[in-house]
Amino acid sequence: MSSYNDPGNNHGAPNQEFTNNNGGYTPPSGNIPPVRPLPPKNSNHGCLLAVIFSLGFMAIIVFGGVMLINTGADFMSSVIDNASAMAITERETPYIEEKLGGEDTTNRIAIIQVTGPIFGSGNSYYGTGMLYNLSCQLKHVAKDKTVKAVILHIDSPGGGLSASDIIYNEVEKLKKTGKKVIVYVGQLCASGGYYIAAPADYIVASPTALVGSFGVIMQHVEVTGLLEKIGVVVNPLKSTDSKDIGSPFKKMTPEEKEYFDHILTAFHQRFIGIISKGRKLPLEQVAKLADGKVYLASEARDYGLIDEVGYFQSSLDEAKKSCTTDFPEIFTYKRQLSFMDFFAAQSDSQFPSIKEFLNENSGTELNLLYPGIQHNNGE
Repeated sequence: MSSYNDPGNNHGAPNQEFTNNNGGYTPPSGNIPPVRPLPPKNSNHGCLLAVIFSLGFMAIIVFGGVMLINTGADFMSSVIDNASAMAITERETPYIEEKLGGEDTTNRIAIIQVTGPIFGSGNSYYGTGMLYNLSCQLKHVAKDKTVKAVILHIDSPGGGLSASDIIYNEVEKLKKTGKKVIVYVGQLCASGGYYIAAPADYIVASPTALVGSFGVIMQHVEVTGLLEKIGVVVNPLKSTDSKDIGSPFKKMTPEEKEYFDHILTAFHQRFIGIISKGRKLPLEQVAKLADGKVYLASEARDYGLIDEVGYFQSSLDEAKKSCTTDFPEIFTYKRQLSFMDFFAAQSDSQFPSIKEFLNENSGTELNLLYPGIQHNNGE
């Protein structure tokens, strides 16, 4: 067995290369590469991290605040929408009331505006245009027991026969509730406009207003001459000879004209009867006035077509006579628009669309419309 100091045995023996003459340990040199020193710490990195952290924290606060505000706004909007929906359900109208003055909410006066051509479709429950708007409002005030009087502010040249007649019927039903109906004419109350006004208890017209044009008109267009020039021939296939009566693609025969005269006369007589009943005038007197002309306000008063030449205050004073207070609440209706109304294909405008206007004024459409002089209202 070899000993610890045996030169042939290196296990556990100290390496001579690392031993000095005195037997001490000498660290190796040259064989092991020197250790690189760590780079110095950059203090700017810490500042940058602090700034990033601060900005992030501020962004979180701002974003959270915006979300909180939006949530609150959405909540309030929801509350308002729900309240509006409840109001619509209770009042059965898509309109909201706009207060104009007064204090007594148990004695109220409603102002309903009839501005522009009278067109549309439907009734007081559904529809479009002025026909639906007015029918809906008239139906609502008829049910409101706090409303003692209604002022119809009319500035209209008239419009469709059926539209005017349906609105007239709503005015008649309103009167049967015992509410007083007053009409104020600011500029023009012609044809279908007066058809609506005739049942009123009291009519006031401004000194510069025009009233009248009692009659029925049918705008018939014939384009046979134009079609011949451009070489177009229209040959309708029909089951009976009268199926295309009034068509713009054929000349009107004397028999066809007589047929339309019969229709126009029937509705003209109905118009005369409505005026006679509403204004309590003899049929013969109204028939003489119903020649299509419009009258000055002073002439209309002399003929018994209106009660007073004055301004809006006169109609308001007349309406107040139905109230038991000197300060009744006065309000009008304002349409409640939703976001989707801006994208709806059917506009709620009082004026008809181009398509609707052409439908109402071509072919054999019957109208109570005055196409003559109209005031410029600056719009």
